[in-house]
Amino acid sequence: MISYHAIREPWISQVLSGTSGPQALAELRSAQFSRHLVLLRGLLDEVEKSAPGDGERGRLEHNYAALADLDAHHRQLVVDAVGYPYVGAWAMTCLMLLNQPGTEAHPLWPDLAHLGSIAVSVALAAGVPLEVTVPIRNGQVMIPRTGTVRLDDRPEARLATARVAGDGGLTVAGDDACVRVRPADGATDDWRPLHRLRACHDGLDLDVLLDDADPYRSCHEVAVAEPLSGADVAHWQAMTASTWHLLVARHRMRAEALAYGLRAITPLLSGRHDLAASTTTRSASWAIALTPPNRADRYACGLIHEFEHSTLNELQELVPLIRHGQGERFYSPWRNDPRPGVGLLHGVHAWISVTEFWRRELTRDPDNRGLAFDWARSRAQLRVGRASLAATGLLTDAGEGLLTAAHSVASADVDPNTPGRTLECAEDLVLDHALRWRLTNVRVPSEMVACLEEDWRAGRYPRDVPTMSSYLPTPEIVGDDPRLQLAETVITQSSDETQVDPGDPQWPLINGDYSLAESGFQQQILCGQDDIPSWTGLAVARIRRRAPGQRILHRAPELVRALWSVVREQHANRPSPTELATWFDHGRLT
Repeated sequence: MISYHAIREPWISQVLSGTSGPQALAELRSAQFSRHLVLLRGLLDEVEKSAPGDGERGRLEHNYAALADLDAHHRQLVVDAVGYPYVGAWAMTCLMLLNQPGTEAHPLWPDLAHLGSIAVSVALAAGVPLEVTVPIRNGQVMIPRTGTVRLDDRPEARLATARVAGDGGLTVAGDDACVRVRPADGATDDWRPLHRLRACHDGLDLDVLLDDADPYRSCHEVAVAEPLSGADVAHWQAMTASTWHLLVARHRMRAEALAYGLRAITPLLSGRHDLAASTTTRSASWAIALTPPNRADRYACGLIHEFEHSTLNELQELVPLIRHGQGERFYSPWRNDPRPGVGLLHGVHAWISVTEFWRRELTRDPDNRGLAFDWARSRAQLRVGRASLAATGLLTDAGEGLLTAAHSVASADVDPNTPGRTLECAEDLVLDHALRWRLTNVRVPSEMVACLEEDWRAGRYPRDVPTMSSYLPTPEIVGDDPRLQLAETVITQSSDETQVDPGDPQWPLINGDYSLAESGFQQQILCGQDDIPSWTGLAVARIRRRAPGQRILHRAPELVRALWSVVREQHANRPSPTELATWFDHGRLT
C-alpha cells in the first residue's frame, strides 16, 4: 500500500511560488496518504510493544484487518478515507499518548478504537457489510467524513459494535443502547450527517466538508466550534458561494488548486472583536480551520493562505528546504513571538500568495484605499520576511528558490495613482510591528546598560555598540496591535466619519505628520507614559524624518529605552529620548 515518492523540479518551483498545478498537488496528496499509512503501521508496532492491553481492548488489530480487507476491493475509497487530514491528526495523537502514562480519565483504548470508525466510513461508501469496534464519546459515535450517531447522554468513554449492512444501514450497539440509522436518508434524531459546502461558478465546482464533529479537529490548537446550528451552516454556505464566485472569476488558478486539494473546513470559535482567524497544522494538511467569515475577500485570502501552508508542509516531507538550527529564533513580521527558521519559511511562502491576491484585487479596484492598504502591508511584510529568512543562512539550495519567488511578487507594482499616504502608512505599521517586537522580545543585559550609563555620565560617546549578538531573547509575546486597527479605520472611513482626539499623537503618525507625532510621543514618555506604543511611535516618526538617532532607534530601540530608564532616575539634567538616541549615533553600531 505504501509507495515511494519523489517530486520533480518543475513541481517544486510551482509549490514554492504558490502556483501548484494538478500534477504537483496529486503527488503531494499521494505522499500524504503514504505518510498516514506509515504512521498507522508505526502505531500498530508501538501499541504491540508498549500498550498491548489498550490495543486489545480497542480492537486495533481487528479493525486494521477489516480496513486492509476493504483496501483489497475498494482501494480508492480507502485512499480517500486514510488520506483524510484528521486521520493524520488521529495517528499523531495516539503516538504521542503512547509516550505518556495513561490515566483512568484519559485512557488510550478509545483513541485506538477510532480506527474502526474510519473503516466504517469506507464500508458505508462502498455499500458492503462490515463489523468493527468503535468508541463512544459523550454518548456519540462519530464516523469520519460522514456523520455522528447519538446513543445516549452518558459522558464516559465506552466501546460499541458497529455493523454496516449491505443495504446502507448502520447499527451501533453499546452495552445498554442500540441504534440503527440509514446515513443516506439524511438527518434524524439519532443521526447527524456532516454538512458539505458546495459552490459552482464558470464550470468549476467546489465540494468540501464542513467538519464540525471530528474528534481530532482540535489538533489546530485553537478553540474549535461545537456542532453548528442550521443557521450557522446556512451562513457558511452563503459565504462560500459568494467567495467561490470571487475566486473563480478573479483568481482562477488558486480556485483550481482549492477545488482539487482542499478536503475540509473546520469552524473555529469567533475571536475577540470578531477578528478573523485561520490556521492549519502539519498533522492535518489541507484541512483549514477558520472563524465564521463575513467578507468574501477575507475568506478567499484565508483559504489561499492556509492552503499554501499545507502544500509546503507536504513538500517538506519530500524535499529539505531549511536546515535545523541550534535553537535560534528569528523575527517574523507576521507573528508576535520569536519564530524558528521553519516558521519564518512558512510565513514567507504563504505571504507570496497573500500579497499576489491583494495586488490582483487592487488592480481591479485601484481607488479602494482598504485594498491598497492590505496590498501595501502584505508587500512590506513579504519584503521584511524575505530579508529575515535570507539572513538566517539556513536555507538549502532548494529552499533558496523561495527567495526568488518572494522577490518577484514583492517587486510587482500596481496603479501609480494609488494614494501614496495609504502605502506609506502600511509600511509604517510594518516598521512599528518590528520595533514593538524588539522592545518586547529582546532583553538588554544589565552589565551593558551599566557600561552605557557610565559613558553617558562621563560625558563621552559610546564605544562599539552591539545591536544583536549580546542580546538575550525572551519567550514573551507581543500583545494586540490597536494602532493597526486604528489605521485601518482611518484609511477606510471618510474624514468626517473619523473621531479624532487632537491630543493623541497616533493621529498625526497615521496621517504622516511625523514632526507632530514625534513631539507628542516624546512628551508622553517625558510625562511618565513609558510604554512600548509610545516608544515605537517615537521611533517610527524619527526614522521616517531621517532625524539624528534614527539608526539606533531602527536597529535596537530597546537599548535607548533601557538606558533612558536609568538616566531619567539618576541624573537631574536628564536628556530627552531623542537626545539620548542622537548620543548613540556617535558610537559605532555593530
